[in-house]
Amino acid sequence: MPRQRLAPLYFAGSARTTCETVVFAYLPIALYQQTGASGLVMIALMTAIPAVVRFFAAQLWGTAIDRRGRQKPFLLTGLGTHVVLLALLALNDRPEMTVPLIALGATLYSAFSPAARTMATLIDEARAAERGVARKTLPAYLKWESTGWLIGGIASGFLLDYFPVTMKHLLAGASLVGALAWAAMALWLKDAPVKGGDSPRVSQAPQEPAAARINEREQRSWQRLWQSLSVLYARPEFSGLLLILFFTFFAREAFFTTYGIYLTESLQGGTTLYGASIGIATLLGIFLYDAASKLATRWGSIRLVRATASVYVLGYAITVAFPHPWVLAGYFSLPLFPFLTMAAAMAITEMSAAQERGRGLGILEATDLLAIAVGSVSAGLIATRWGLAAVPVASLGVGSLGIAASFLLGFLWGTSPSRRQDPAHEP
Repeated sequence: MPRQRLAPLYFAGSARTTCETVVFAYLPIALYQQTGASGLVMIALMTAIPAVVRFFAAQLWGTAIDRRGRQKPFLLTGLGTHVVLLALLALNDRPEMTVPLIALGATLYSAFSPAARTMATLIDEARAAERGVARKTLPAYLKWESTGWLIGGIASGFLLDYFPVTMKHLLAGASLVGALAWAAMALWLKDAPVKGGDSPRVSQAPQEPAAARINEREQRSWQRLWQSLSVLYARPEFSGLLLILFFTFFAREAFFTTYGIYLTESLQGGTTLYGASIGIATLLGIFLYDAASKLATRWGSIRLVRATASVYVLGYAITVAFPHPWVLAGYFSLPLFPFLTMAAAMAITEMSAAQERGRGLGILEATDLLAIAVGSVSAGLIATRWGLAAVPVASLGVGSLGIAASFLLGFLWGTSPSRRQDPAHEP
């Protein structure tokens, strides 16, 4: 393949996550300062509604990317939407318009992530075929994404605390960074080649009898789809894993949704401490994915899931017992995310045969998105009814419930996934 300039892709990935950090980590604090406790439900919806929109939109964009056989138009669409969205949020003076703007933007900016990861994997495959050695573009891209979270977390808090910078300035600045990355992609980034042809084939319109047969086949295909998914759900170890993951994701999202407001407003921790905790967790996480993979291989992915979930619950208990800003920020800074993410993906991989891998990982992503939506809304409702300090208590209860329920379903420590069957032998 022709030499591909990857710097625009990496820059765009970092710019995108920087923009998202400003929107989802710092804008809620500004809205809370503007609306008070009455705006907590709206702040929770900032996370929940886009998560639901992205759950559907990302799948549609992924299908479109495959059909077009190109990635660049979707990358430009996704990042360009981020640029416009942040500019509109900077100009917006009506808090009630924040959620509709972000939700509307989510329908389009959801195109970026599947397009970027598709491009990275296609480049890796093409280079492996030509040179025999993969460049590992995807891991490098993911590290640049994490770098964007790091920059957005630390720089935003520092600017807000020590410079005459308002939230509007921060949104406008992030929009400018995104615009520069968009221009770099437009000028220098090229589509990765798609093996098997330049464009998809277009079939002729069928006659009426054939169309009726197609409708019947589509109905049967939906039935087969559900049957193929139910095969995985019917496995006790698979369902047990999803159960503990859902409760763990739920508790984590509820805690993280109000973390910034609780730290800076209720505990008076300051935005610098908030930004530093985000930055430290992200920085450590960048370097710990390899360690998490090795630990899951050596100790067992299921055990690592259970252990990480238990550490999350222990952290909630500590923050409830000692409601101090440094305790809260210290717990948030723990790089637990890479261990849970890697262990969950490896466990799903081990529990599914090769022919089931896409379904298994798709169910895992759906579980995460559902937990994000439910957890963020629950956090807003709990904080409105009982105050911000009640959210860590709720996270403690939900996380503990997940661990207890998984034991009741027989999802034991060290359960081996080796009992999985080949799909051809499934009942």
